[in-house]
Amino acid sequence: MNNMTTAPVFSQNGRKGISYDWQSLYAEAQAELIDSELAKLAPALAE
Repeated sequence: MNNMTTAPVFSQNGRKGISYDWQSLYAEAQAELIDSELAKLAPALAE
C-alpha cells in the first residue's frame, strides 16, 4: 500500500482483518463509469 499520499484515507476493517479503502474503491468505480460514458459519446463527438 502506498503511504506517500497526503490525502486522508478512509478505511474500514472487514472480515478476517482485511482493511478496505472505501474512498479509492468508490473513485475507481466512478472512473470506470465515466470511461464507459465517454466511450459511448466518442463516435458522436468525432463527427
